[in-house]
Amino acid sequence: MNIEVKNLPTESSSDRDEAAARAVGVAIAEAGLAGSTVVSSFWPPSLAAVLAVDSVLTTGLLLAGWADPAASQVLAQDLVTPSLVADIHPAGLAAAVWTVNDREGFTTMAALGVGTFITDDVPLARVSLSDQVNRV
Repeated sequence: MNIEVKNLPTESSSDRDEAAARAVGVAIAEAGLAGSTVVSSFWPPSLAAVLAVDSVLTTGLLLAGWADPAASQVLAQDLVTPSLVADIHPAGLAAAVWTVNDREGFTTMAALGVGTFITDDVPLARVSLSDQVNRV
């Protein structure tokens, strides 16, 4: 499961003391879901707040076109290249991509070696990725 903490300081509803991020960390830890949950955000202080609650939680820095893709393995779909994925894997990291909502995107990203997908269409993801696995 991926939970995204949306908290950019440029937004009017910004949570400057990171209370929401800490609450997310507490909820995950108390539910015993640390092993199956990734907390992602575009804002590193939000991720730091989650980790301050429980350092074993998994976090992922989300990047858009305005960020350096070398800084994270959770990437906007349009930033993923074969060479970037090839650099991520030897570092012991899994390549993750957001937001993929079409069959071609799933097929293309899977062929590049992306193993984690953030999507708004889970049924399509399951079918698309199942088709990809069955072709191999």
